[in-house]
Amino acid sequence: MTFKHLLSRTGATAWHALILSLMLVAPAWAQLSFIGSSQAGFKPQTFTDANLKTINFSSTTLSNASGVGSSTSLGSSGGAFTATANTSLPTGFADNYAQVTSGTGSANGSKLVVSFTGGTRYVSFLWNLQTGDSDNTVKFNLSNGSSVTISNCSSNTSGCVGGYDNMGLFESIFSLIFGSSGSDVNQTARMIYVPPSGVSVNSVEFQATRFTSCALILFCSYSSRTFKLDELSYVDNSASVVALHHLELLSDTSSGGTCAASNFRVRACANAACTAPYTAGVTGTLNFNSGGGSNSFSIPSGQSVSGTIAKTFSLGLFSTTATYTVSTSSVTPAPSSAATCGFGTAPGGSCNFKVDKVTLLVSLPNQPAGDGSGTHTGAQPLKVNACVSTLLSVTLPLSVTATYSSANGTRPVINGTALTSGVASTLNLVTSTISGGKSVNASFNYNDVGPVQLDIAVLGTSLTNTLGLANLTARTRAIVYPGGLQVASSQNVFKAGETIPVKVQALTQSGQVAGSFGSESGLSLPTLATAILPAGSSVQPDALPALTWNSSTRELASSTSWDDVGTLDFTASLADYLGAASNLVSQAKRLRVIPAQFGVSGVKACGAFTYLGQPFPVQVTAQNTNGDTTANYTGAYATHDVQVSYNGSALTIPRSDFSSSATSTASSARAFTVPLPAAGTLQSPFDSVSVAVQGLDTAGVGAVIASTTQTLSGLNLRQGRIRLSNAYGSEKSTLSMPVQLQYWTGKSWAPAADDTCTTTSLLPMNGFLTSNNRSHKGGVQVLTTGGNALTLASGNGALKLTAPGAKNTGTVDVTLSLGTLATPMTWLRTVCTAANGTKSYCDPKATASFGVYSPESTKTMSIQDVD
Repeated sequence: MTFKHLLSRTGATAWHALILSLMLVAPAWAQLSFIGSSQAGFKPQTFTDANLKTINFSSTTLSNASGVGSSTSLGSSGGAFTATANTSLPTGFADNYAQVTSGTGSANGSKLVVSFTGGTRYVSFLWNLQTGDSDNTVKFNLSNGSSVTISNCSSNTSGCVGGYDNMGLFESIFSLIFGSSGSDVNQTARMIYVPPSGVSVNSVEFQATRFTSCALILFCSYSSRTFKLDELSYVDNSASVVALHHLELLSDTSSGGTCAASNFRVRACANAACTAPYTAGVTGTLNFNSGGGSNSFSIPSGQSVSGTIAKTFSLGLFSTTATYTVSTSSVTPAPSSAATCGFGTAPGGSCNFKVDKVTLLVSLPNQPAGDGSGTHTGAQPLKVNACVSTLLSVTLPLSVTATYSSANGTRPVINGTALTSGVASTLNLVTSTISGGKSVNASFNYNDVGPVQLDIAVLGTSLTNTLGLANLTARTRAIVYPGGLQVASSQNVFKAGETIPVKVQALTQSGQVAGSFGSESGLSLPTLATAILPAGSSVQPDALPALTWNSSTRELASSTSWDDVGTLDFTASLADYLGAASNLVSQAKRLRVIPAQFGVSGVKACGAFTYLGQPFPVQVTAQNTNGDTTANYTGAYATHDVQVSYNGSALTIPRSDFSSSATSTASSARAFTVPLPAAGTLQSPFDSVSVAVQGLDTAGVGAVIASTTQTLSGLNLRQGRIRLSNAYGSEKSTLSMPVQLQYWTGKSWAPAADDTCTTTSLLPMNGFLTSNNRSHKGGVQVLTTGGNALTLASGNGALKLTAPGAKNTGTVDVTLSLGTLATPMTWLRTVCTAANGTKSYCDPKATASFGVYSPESTKTMSIQDVD
């Protein structure tokens, strides 16, 4: 089924889904998109970047753009590249635009190549074409060596997006975007390509190919095709591109022989010390002057060291030795300084390489640090070749001197013998026969990192003297590089605002720490990246200083701090390790940052003040070491319940209270109490109290938040009580019993006129209990009465007691049961003294007397209420 058929059957909606599915099949296509002239993002484009540049093609040399270069290859018979100005511009084009014309004389047509210095992570351009232009092609050449090609094909051909019989990709896109129905359409679309993560676009090729029409195969005609584009946009990375300073020519050995190939490598350096690798790609020729020939080499983009160049030398029949001067030529790009050589030594030595027919060849390739067992299977062995003709097995007595620098005393081991730096050790190796000589491999293991140089000499014996091997010497040098990196710290949990130390360590293959990492001469130190959760945090960690080597602690370390809470993921990366390994990246090391402390505040419980013993809402706020609020302490990043305690009174605020803010929710459910003093002790008013605040590790992060002393201030704490006064009156009239809210001023009890929390609604009639009814008539007659109203204003009020009726004289005790109220108010109890002198807090009580004289005035017989 063709796409044209599919469109007619399913309509544009299904077509849209199908086109997108085609574009998203392969990862390289995942960020390829087209935008029609009527869609958002066509003009202006929505992508923004500080280094976004746009070529407007005012000149065919692209002189108006930075960080780009261009080249063309033009077809014959009309092939051309022009920057055209036309009064009738294609849709969306402005002023000049680029036009590539295929011509008719060349099968490949014409091509414009635009290259980006340093690569670009974004490419966009306006493309005007007709659906009949079935031979336009765009090719994106990527930094990883791959390419992505999109072309408007008329058949299912590799490299095309889809396969079509009569309708090309862009005709299909036009059918979707512009509503065309099959006839040729001339329209403009914006094409956008974003390469996969970590990959950049090195160049883009715009190609127009002639159209071929054949009849009966033999009779073909050709017509020219055009490719029109404008507003080519890219991210200019040219400022970040590092120039090639020089090349290092390297070999594991100081000399060579004719019985085995000698291996060479080329390393590209961006500075004189080669602590900065050059990774933009290099090609050239390695020359072995004085008759040794030459070999080409290539360093791919993204790497700094070439592959192994195996060079086999041959000498004439009567020649026993030759010396070749190694050099380079035709290097692209051209380095600014001359090459240096390191043949069995650190770079900077002689570029002469000696080759002998009878010689000792030793080679220790670069390899990862070992596994501690001495038999590391992944390590490359020490290879020893004795270039001598004999059919016998040869025992080579060797003097081996290793030169290395280990910060922690680790020693390399050959065949079980540990080598001390600068001290000769004797090894006896039994060789096997190879073509033209004798060979043996010795196991090598080093549980540290850095350069290791081996100077090896054949000791004199009757056999080695006879074979001419005695006293032959050779040198090899290898870089033992990390098997991996890791980020470590002194602990996994830190307090917001405190210093967070981090260190980067090299690992052996078995995960042991290589103690010398960071002390190596010429090492380009790794970099640290930090990822923050929660994402988008308004407070960012301090910038990480560059890693430095601490010789006393033997650590490659840095530090930061963060004034908020959450998690920090540290990742270390090393672009180049002394030319032996590249692109080493650690796993992320996650460190959690929690509050350093909790601030606490209270809300007055009774308007302008709070009674001692009265619960009042408390809020706690997560803080850093400076006492500032940590905004992220909410939801999943609220890790601790908070306990507030004072003088035996404690309150726990669960971490769920931090659901939407770094300050807990204030509610009566989270109320704290400053206790009353001991009964009989009077407490003057005071404003604040010091409390202990501690974070409890209820989320299991592995650290508590230590108790700190915080001040609850502004509470205006008072000791209070309710006082009921005795009342006297006629048994025929309602009796008023005085009720007063009081607080201790420090000198006396005064009315609590500003009490706004003790209301009549909180003191219902059933809270006033009567007891101990006593009738003046004697016997068992009970005086019955009850309260029927309470008035209270500005701390003063009265309890109305119902008259018992004529001749029903006597007394009754009235008690306000504060502890049994719907809202208990025990903080307003008064002090009672027991018969034994013990004082305690008790409910307020008074006596109502009916039909007796008031002790304050013996002349008072009764009081009649008059409304």
